[in-house]
Amino acid sequence: MSKDSRIARWGAQHVSGAQPREGRLALSFDDVRVSLSELSDGRLLAQARIVDLPLAPGRRETLVQRAMQCSLARLGSNSLALVADAEEAALWLQGSVEPTATDMDISAMVERLINEIQAWREVLCAR
Repeated sequence: MSKDSRIARWGAQHVSGAQPREGRLALSFDDVRVSLSELSDGRLLAQARIVDLPLAPGRRETLVQRAMQCSLARLGSNSLALVADAEEAALWLQGSVEPTATDMDISAMVERLINEIQAWREVLCAR
């Protein structure tokens, strides 16, 4: 099965005008942009940016600390993971499904990610 095939099949059935490229599919729902890609082990990874990290060290530290507290509080309630990008410029939320996942499993994971992103933004972007 080619890298695009699972993503392309799911996208074609669930997202109008979906066009996967190089094993990835970018989706936009309201103000959430989700990237769906296939990992080398066959799992599908979905990720979305929560928030850019501030450049000011004090503000950055405060935001990261708040994010870690939120992550610990949510740890038992869902399977999504808080991550920083390689450049340490933003915080992201990631989720994955196994290679045997059905289209319904993929849809549920993407929906969960979108809902969680909204919740995370409310917590981390509130003043």
